[in-house]
Amino acid sequence: MINNRWQFDEEFLIKTIKDAKKLLKRKDVSDTIKGLMQETICQFSEFLDVINNNYVTTSTNNDINSDFYSIKKQFINKAIHDYNTIGSNIMDMILYLSNNHTYLCCSKESYSGNSTPDQIVEQSLELYETYFPDLLPIAKSIIEYPINLINFTSKQNIGSQCFYESIFKLPFIHIENSANFPPDFIHELQHGIEGIQEYRSYRYFKELGPILMETLYIDRMVKKREANASLLYFERIEEAEAFLDYLSCYFKCLKTLRKSNFNVKTGQFVEILKEARLIYNDRLIINGMLNDDFNEYIMYLLSFLKSLEIRNKVHQDQKYGFQCLQKSLKGKTIEYINEEKLLETYEDYLQEVILKQKNSSHTKKYYK
Repeated sequence: MINNRWQFDEEFLIKTIKDAKKLLKRKDVSDTIKGLMQETICQFSEFLDVINNNYVTTSTNNDINSDFYSIKKQFINKAIHDYNTIGSNIMDMILYLSNNHTYLCCSKESYSGNSTPDQIVEQSLELYETYFPDLLPIAKSIIEYPINLINFTSKQNIGSQCFYESIFKLPFIHIENSANFPPDFIHELQHGIEGIQEYRSYRYFKELGPILMETLYIDRMVKKREANASLLYFERIEEAEAFLDYLSCYFKCLKTLRKSNFNVKTGQFVEILKEARLIYNDRLIINGMLNDDFNEYIMYLLSFLKSLEIRNKVHQDQKYGFQCLQKSLKGKTIEYINEEKLLETYEDYLQEVILKQKNSSHTKKYYK
């Protein structure tokens, strides 16, 4: 059972919401501050719903036969917007990576551990002390803050996340089902550290630091020979491959539509979607596709690939690795991305993971 040490203070959340609602009525509070208060009210309300089992999720399906003309119009409008905002350079990079990288046959096994929140927090601090001692004081300040900023739960509702509250200037970290994926905590803790440090990283590197810490955490578990720990590598690999495959399909579709200036008849439109593998059995492959933020998928993918490059540098020289991380987090452009180097680093990583699996007693056969 998780003790109160790792639970949000419900009374604090309730009081903050009440105080914020009162302040929203005051005329001397700026619109900017009111906007931040609204965010806090929404997020803290969500936390309360999770704590009290009031959280409800909904899902949607887009059936090709259900109001298809409306779907086509929405899709074309979104395609034009995404083509213009994402840009050819990023799309070409994703297509290059998709066409040239190895897809790994991932494990069907799932990691199942028994680490407690106390153990996970302690191991995370040890990792900062080992690799990034400059960040250790900030990590400790979050963990030891007088108000509980960290909430562990065995339930699954909104997913693990870090909400950086801009008025208090504090991160609130919510971790779900940590026994099955212990690195979630250090991932979200790194988000909190970067929030306090006020990093304003390049938009596609927003997950770079957290994913790096997550991978270093897994490396440490594997090095200590914790049973089945190498299976944790596949969580991120599977996500990266899914995003890369999905993005490449979508970008191929955009490039084909662009040739016709996004003006195609319904029959042509359906064929383009089918050729791009965006329609399967009369359904759009991804539920809620029309609402998908493809920039977010790009962010997770490129952050992961870039994190592998910095991970290698950290293992070689911790001080230099930290300098590379800071440089990437403070960078405002994509100049630090080399698609061929990313691809080479990723291929090396896959081989490393395969080798670690082969050397484990619980291993099944994995192949390229």
